[in-house]
Amino acid sequence: MAKNYSEKLKDPRWQKKRLEIFERDGWECQVCGDKKATLAVHHRDYVFGREPWDYPNSSLVTLCEHCHEEEFGRAEIEQGLIHALRKQFLTNDLSVIEDAFESMPEYKPLDLYMIAETIRWFLTKPEVVQELTDRCWKYMRGED
Repeated sequence: MAKNYSEKLKDPRWQKKRLEIFERDGWECQVCGDKKATLAVHHRDYVFGREPWDYPNSSLVTLCEHCHEEEFGRAEIEQGLIHALRKQFLTNDLSVIEDAFESMPEYKPLDLYMIAETIRWFLTKPEVVQELTDRCWKYMRGED
């Protein structure tokens, strides 16, 4: 009989992985720094069919209960960002942006929040969007 997700989180393999992540992160929330709240290990993404313990450590992060709840609300924010990017850029532009993010060193979630806020600000300023678009086109044409 297949286990449901909450049963899988009781599995010794997940409990071991969870402790590894807590230890790595110094037993503190990686967003707000809280060390006293109840902590959870958050999966940054999910792959259909993959067991909770079968993710690389880099895909897991320690969060307090509050920040963990906040993460579950991020889907709406992600969709808004995707919509804004699609309005302003073509597929090739988005590939350049994706490659840039993929090549960035790993950041703490707070750093990523600041990056996301900066992007959001960029996308609300038409002159900045135009400048960024012009630079992307120059880069793609090899003029940069």
